[in-house]
Amino acid sequence: MRFVFILGSPFCGSTAVGNMLNSHEHIFHAGEVDRLAIFSRYRNHDAHLTVNGCSLCSLQTSINNCTVWNNYPTEPLESKEKIVSAYYNLAKNSKKEIILDSSKNADWLTLLWEGGLDTCSSIILSRNPFSFAYSHFKATGFPFWQGIEAWRNIYDHCLRVVLSRGIPLLSLKHSDLLNDADNFFSKILYFLQLSGSVDYNHFYQYPCHALGGNVGSFLKYPNFNFTDYLNKELKENRNSTIQELFEKNLSPASPTQRSDDAWLRHLSTDDIASGLSLPGVVDTMTLLGYNPAKIVYEKIEWDNNNSK
Repeated sequence: MRFVFILGSPFCGSTAVGNMLNSHEHIFHAGEVDRLAIFSRYRNHDAHLTVNGCSLCSLQTSINNCTVWNNYPTEPLESKEKIVSAYYNLAKNSKKEIILDSSKNADWLTLLWEGGLDTCSSIILSRNPFSFAYSHFKATGFPFWQGIEAWRNIYDHCLRVVLSRGIPLLSLKHSDLLNDADNFFSKILYFLQLSGSVDYNHFYQYPCHALGGNVGSFLKYPNFNFTDYLNKELKENRNSTIQELFEKNLSPASPTQRSDDAWLRHLSTDDIASGLSLPGVVDTMTLLGYNPAKIVYEKIEWDNNNSK
């Protein structure tokens, strides 16, 4: 088995990308493995985020009928080496060559790396910082500039963790997926040295046992339970409304038919200027492949086209 970690911020689209990659015959999307209760990543804070099984099989119940996430270790995982051993043994249940961990958590990768996990690589998946800031605002109520600052801190940390350890890295933007999905997934398969293709238009037709993740990434699956997921959203304080979930359910599954332009309507040019003036934001954007001047121009052009 080879382990691949998607690193990045919340709201970057990691669950959707992971579920789409899960349609490849050699890739298993494990999801946010750091949320498994046995690993105790959230025991002392945000305990409601822990799970015992995958999002479609068992939700967050104590009864786990999932074919992959079962037979958990009974002894305490008191060392990094024991955590890695448990991680490896659970992943074996997938019977796939590539284990894709979309925890997005650079510290989780660090813990596993220090515990001896080998054959490891990473995909840093980023989202436009202003788009992230709007999602961050909806989830927390914090001002846009704080979301942009959080975005900078997260991606700076991800880059430091990966580069300082010499972990192979592929950096991709969420907008790349929406603009040219074929090229987006071709880059990933080339990076992973895999042939074949990703059935991103029909990913929900393939068995999925991903842990955690955004509810919108599971709506199209035939074994999705709307009521249970709504309760899960309320429990996790994600601030999703029934209307929002229905809107997500009506949105197309194919990334080629989706857009990510809400930030253009809700952030002003002053908000964008304030974000770009924060120390290090432009540098981080440039490292991840963004053109700050182009984003400013896109906002000005959108305002001009919608001012009438």
